[in-house]
Amino acid sequence: MVVDPLTQFISAVAASLSAVTLALLGVDYYSVLYGLVGALFALYEAERMTRGRAVFFVVLSTLGGAMLGNGLLAAVGASNKFVLLTGCIVCGFGALAILARLLNRGLKTIDGKPAVSGDDGGKSQ
Repeated sequence: MVVDPLTQFISAVAASLSAVTLALLGVDYYSVLYGLVGALFALYEAERMTRGRAVFFVVLSTLGGAMLGNGLLAAVGASNKFVLLTGCIVCGFGALAILARLLNRGLKTIDGKPAVSGDDGGKSQ
């Protein structure tokens, strides 16, 4: 089987980026994996969005779920792997919904529209 040099290069870059991300965040790969599971569950339940936006939200939700899951484990003081993985799934699921709302609110604020309906004192028609 002949492997294309470009494919080898892209695989090496992806592996390097993964290792750097895990080292910078201080999380293990189980946390990232289960954060991804939570983010994908949330994506299934979320409103329809473009492909690029979905990828963006899944990546951020995965990393957020991994970091929050590890933070939850440290805050609780448990050393149980089940607590870590459950926390990562739940945080990954919740992170997508929170990030989507924050981004929508920020975009509406930038556009000059009120962030919450009824928040403009009845000026909108």
